Amino acid sequence: MKKILALTLSYFVINSCIAQSSSKNHPLEKLGQAYITAHNTTDTLQFRQWMANTNLDAATQARKIQGFKNGCRMVGPVQPVHSQSLSDSSIQLLVKDNQFDAWWKIRIYTNSNGAFKDRTLQPHRFSTELIQKGKLTKEEFQVQLDNYLSQKLQPFSGEILITKGEETFYHKKIGNTTAYGLASLSKIFAATVILQLRDQGKLSLEDSLSKHLPFIINPAIRPITIHQLLTHSSGLGDFFEQPEYHQLKSMLKTDVDFLPVLEADQLKFTPGTQWQYSNNGFAWLGILISTITKQPYEEYLRQAIFNPAQMNHTNVQNGSGGGVSTVEDLNKFATALRTQKLLSKNSNTELLTYTFNDEYGLGSEHAQIGKEQVVGHSGGFEKVCTELNIYLQSGYHVIILSDVDPPFAHFLSNKIKELLIRDYSP
Repeated sequence: MKKILALTLSYFVINSCIAQSSSKNHPLEKLGQAYITAHNTTDTLQFRQWMANTNLDAATQARKIQGFKNGCRMVGPVQPVHSQSLSDSSIQLLVKDNQFDAWWKIRIYTNSNGAFKDRTLQPHRFSTELIQKGKLTKEEFQVQLDNYLSQKLQPFSGEILITKGEETFYHKKIGNTTAYGLASLSKIFAATVILQLRDQGKLSLEDSLSKHLPFIINPAIRPITIHQLLTHSSGLGDFFEQPEYHQLKSMLKTDVDFLPVLEADQLKFTPGTQWQYSNNGFAWLGILISTITKQPYEEYLRQAIFNPAQMNHTNVQNGSGGGVSTVEDLNKFATALRTQKLLSKNSNTELLTYTFNDEYGLGSEHAQIGKEQVVGHSGGFEKVCTELNIYLQSGYHVIILSDVDPPFAHFLSNKIKELLIRDYSP
């Protein structure tokens, strides 16, 4: 499902830049330091001085300064953690806010004369350069995470389960909810079923949609491949942003109901050439699964995934996302993947390790953090913020389900990565 905040969506923006070390005396580094000072003071005069020598007119400068100040109010004061020179005219600053202990990515761009041109501010997932030294004991981990929940994420309502093998490493429930919404986390179920159908010889990932869905009318959609849908490289968009969706949304329950909306979609780019998160693409996968199996999507998922994994409290109606589950059920799903209970060895490995762009694979999100590989999926919608993280090297499963708006469960997932993924060298 669509992320409720544009900032949450930007968690998945792909960074193709090559990081280089920045010298503290480099002009871009000084510009970055000056921006942090202005951000932390929210001083209009300092922002104006920071933008000195720019070619922007006064009205544009005023709009940008207001945008900077809005960002300051949202994020609050920050502490610089790491800087990277992206090019001769751009720098990236990784900062940590004081309010939520969350990381943010600030990129500053200059013109050919070294004067300010633009600035972007996005949440940043925990990454290799943020790893700290010193392994925590289980007790130290629990104390630090408890403190984070009580001091930084109040009020938070949800449930956190961390397991390692058969051991429950951490479990905390805040609030009275039992079964939580999943939002886009359930896209990984659609991907799993598609790979199952491939294992059964019923499709190839290189098949076009029209091969299995000949009724598709839109000529731009017919040649899109299943692989392009799974990897969000189809060029398809997001039904939440289409007027047809808002005209029909009261009647939209299953993926098939979405057909008039999906047929009205227009490609954003040539399929296979770029990446853009697409709810429409996974709605087509839901229709594809129902058509091939000749069963409603909801029923087939129960037969193919939920019953074999003994997930008795999970229900999902749509390929694009949604549904409900529990932390215990999602831990069973993670275990079923890790033990190859649902897929062939090759398909299981592909789901857990293949990436299209280092960050997204076949209906799965990926992160290489130091020596650790984390795979799973997250979700966000109104009063839903979720994370499923499978730590392939260390064996942890981290499940966060909540009934709060994004991005707070994502912040919590980052904090858990910070505490679990450590540098053990002296």
